[in-house]
Amino acid sequence: MAEGYLNLRDERQIADFMVSVMDFLPSKDKKIYQKIVDQIQAGEDIPQDRQIEMAKNIGAVSWPKRFAIKKFLEDIGNELEWEAVLEAVRPATRALLKELRKSLKAKTIDEALESSDAAIIIHPEQEVEIEMVREQIRLQLWKEHEEHLEELIQEGVTELEAMRKRLQQLRKQAEQMEGSQQDLLFHKLDAFEDRLYFGGELLQLSMLEEELRYDADDVSDPIETK
Repeated sequence: MAEGYLNLRDERQIADFMVSVMDFLPSKDKKIYQKIVDQIQAGEDIPQDRQIEMAKNIGAVSWPKRFAIKKFLEDIGNELEWEAVLEAVRPATRALLKELRKSLKAKTIDEALESSDAAIIIHPEQEVEIEMVREQIRLQLWKEHEEHLEELIQEGVTELEAMRKRLQQLRKQAEQMEGSQQDLLFHKLDAFEDRLYFGGELLQLSMLEEELRYDADDVSDPIETK
């Protein structure tokens, strides 16, 4: 699979991902995933297919809540994230973030970090620091505001169901194909699922269909798009 959010051949990355999203799950649902994490960390032999299945499962189960907190932080919660991140990072990193925020008039941290200025002044180790801090803060803010995010969670459930349904349709379609066309579609589906389950992205179905339609131009039997 192409480089993405999670290397499914690296069991340590799988365990780390599970741990990173586990707090979005109710306590009763954590046990089965914690068992897999414990087995990986203990060096036990777990079939790769089982690891991948569990990673996708926890990615899907936690997705609506990750979607909800992300939407919250993009809107009314953005100032809460700014304050918490600026307080938690090291002084040098704090100074750079404040500079970016002021010069760009950035509403959200994502807006600041995705700018061309950030690519110049934020060093790789600071990117890692900021992401680690944000991960902890997102979980903390989730715990503090979960009861007010039910509407966003339900929106996330609806979005996830639509994306999973279309990806399942495409996977069934790929299973009926042969040769280069099958390889192309499986490759695309792996990339889409990585973005969805592990990156927590909201995949716009219209863009997904357009990307598939574009790639289908290179094969003799077009991929069915809607």
